[in-house]
Amino acid sequence: LSGSAPVAEHLNNELAEVWRLRYVAAAPLYRGRPLPVGFETVGTRSSDAERNPRRETELGGRFQLQARVRGLQRQGVTRGELQVLEIPLPPGARVEEESLKQLRRSYTLLPDRLLVYLDDGRKDAWIDLTLIGIHPGEFRVLPATVRSLERPQIFSTGGVMQMRVLPRGVATEEPYDPSPDEQYALGTQAFQNGDRELARVQLQALYRRWSEKLENEPLRETSRMLLDIAIEAGDHEAVIEHFEVLGEKSPEHYVDYDDLLAVADAYRTIHEHENALRIERALCIETFGKDLKVAGALSELGDFIGSTRTMRRLWLDYPDVPMVVESALTLSDRLLERAPEAHRDPALLAAGLDRAALTLEGILELQRFLAIYADDPQASDAALNLLSALFELEDYERAETFAGRLANVAEEPRYVDAFLYSQAIARWHLGRDDGAKELLARIADAVYTDAKGREHPSENRDLALYLLGQIHHARQEFAEATEYYERVAELFSDAQEALAGFRSQRVELDEVTEAVPGEDVTVELRHRNLPELELLVYPVDLMTLYLRERSLSDVASVQLSGIAPLVQRKVTLESGVDLRDRKTNVALDLREPGAYLVMVRGGEQFASGLVLISDLALEVDSDTHDGRVRVQVMDRSTGAFERDVDVRVIGSGNEEFVSGRTDPRGLFVANGIVGSGTVIARAGDRRYAFRRGVAGSPDEATKQVQAGLPAIVGQDQQDAFLSNVRGFNVDNRARRSNNFDKELQRERKGLQVQQVK
Repeated sequence: LSGSAPVAEHLNNELAEVWRLRYVAAAPLYRGRPLPVGFETVGTRSSDAERNPRRETELGGRFQLQARVRGLQRQGVTRGELQVLEIPLPPGARVEEESLKQLRRSYTLLPDRLLVYLDDGRKDAWIDLTLIGIHPGEFRVLPATVRSLERPQIFSTGGVMQMRVLPRGVATEEPYDPSPDEQYALGTQAFQNGDRELARVQLQALYRRWSEKLENEPLRETSRMLLDIAIEAGDHEAVIEHFEVLGEKSPEHYVDYDDLLAVADAYRTIHEHENALRIERALCIETFGKDLKVAGALSELGDFIGSTRTMRRLWLDYPDVPMVVESALTLSDRLLERAPEAHRDPALLAAGLDRAALTLEGILELQRFLAIYADDPQASDAALNLLSALFELEDYERAETFAGRLANVAEEPRYVDAFLYSQAIARWHLGRDDGAKELLARIADAVYTDAKGREHPSENRDLALYLLGQIHHARQEFAEATEYYERVAELFSDAQEALAGFRSQRVELDEVTEAVPGEDVTVELRHRNLPELELLVYPVDLMTLYLRERSLSDVASVQLSGIAPLVQRKVTLESGVDLRDRKTNVALDLREPGAYLVMVRGGEQFASGLVLISDLALEVDSDTHDGRVRVQVMDRSTGAFERDVDVRVIGSGNEEFVSGRTDPRGLFVANGIVGSGTVIARAGDRRYAFRRGVAGSPDEATKQVQAGLPAIVGQDQQDAFLSNVRGFNVDNRARRSNNFDKELQRERKGLQVQQVK
């Protein structure tokens, strides 16, 4: 018997209350382990367990009892009494022991009920138990109660429950709606265990129902697994669908080569050939990079021949995707860069690959490249590389022709300018000054517009102006040379020196003039910017003079006081003031054999020479501060400047000659000359000239002083005048080399989806 009292409602307000008690489907098992049941994969922690309420279960079936106890959270409650939650169990079921471990509360399990102790009735409590049906039948379950341990007469009750355990072999007809977490977990575990069909069913159901709400990570993983399953099944539409999802949600995801081929095949099957081609091109690039590691490994082992041969073979094997095309250029770079060092590699020498052979191989690679890839965007780089190689070989004839052709077909302004300038340099080296002047003038006046719409001159403009000055200088067109030198005087010290030379006063005569006894003797005076000279001639004993002075370098300081000159007169110079050197021949009435000191004065300028009895003439300037000697070589009979003359200079404090060859202006500059210097010049086998007594640096420890401005003379001219063009080519080589090294260092584990999207 039971009853109720009117005070019960009031007493219930002093206890926690059974807020909810229900039976729901238990978490399903996969391989003996429960699957997670919830909605975290779609961004919520709610379990929404009411989706699967249970009023019956199969014999041996699992179901879950969920009890929710709401604690005392009402106004005025200051402490919670110790309470006990009594949950009657369905007579036909037993508690799964594993679920008891999850209670994390003190409890007592009795045959017909479970007692759970609540240490603070002010707090809510959640009780989840898994039950197993063990006896068929329909059972009415008494209400759950919450009772105070301190005042047992005070309690709160829940509602009556019903549960039916079906007979053996009878399946429940109650529907079951799996949660997204369950489907994701079951599909993932089945996929990992190789059960692809179960994985396909679960993951596909998850994707179809929840794809718009799935979080990024489960969506990526679901699409990844479904992509693999679709590839195995040959389901082209599914392959493309999930590949596209990966491209959007997981562009960094790696797909292996075979799977990418299957994706490309799927696109081709549905006639999306552009997408198929894009993927296959990306695959070519990736596999080429993987194979290229072989060449890199050989290079690291010092096998240059094996490395370059592998690069060439790979280029032949693969289609012409951009990376393969660039590798062909990189191959030529490596051959040309290694050529100067070939003599230091025994393996190369043993294979007959010296500098010439490697250079030829590099040039042939570039010619092959240009023949095959004439319209490729990198063709201009290859052409610039080949042009630089021709200049290295000093093959100016071919360089001139090739540069002219390139300038006519190139489109990018920077390349056009580089090719025109290279053609001008080649013409200059070939002595075709008029053609060189025409091109250099175009370059000096050119204005280009860059990608941002800004106008700027050619990067070779200053060098072009400087070279124009040199060409006019070499042709003794001093007014024109002055115009160009003035425009670049602040950039090149040599231009400054040339201008100073044009404007300076100068008088000079041969150090030694040789003549046949009995014939008229004529002394050639070379002068600049002087209107008049005083000439004096003294007889001297040459042997005595040389033995006493030990040199003819300072003959002007010989003491001649008390000796009357044989000749003394004024010489009027018709040229007056001019920018160029002029010549005046003065006949000397000297009939007797002997040595004569000839002295000339004009303003502050002084010169002297000996009349003795040679076709080259030397004009020498020196700087005693830094030991810099500037030698101008000319043809005595024509006055023309002599190019490519072998010049050697040595000072009394030097141990070795400073040697080189004159440039087209007939100039050679020697640095670091110490003490009294001697200059010897030779053109051909029998044409000689010499000058002694050139003043060098007085300090043997003097080193060359850099003036801060580059001087471009002698052998350095080719490198200097081609500095911009060479720098352009070197930058291109460095970029290709950097790309090559990056490809060698990349980890090759497939392609990221973003690389083929």
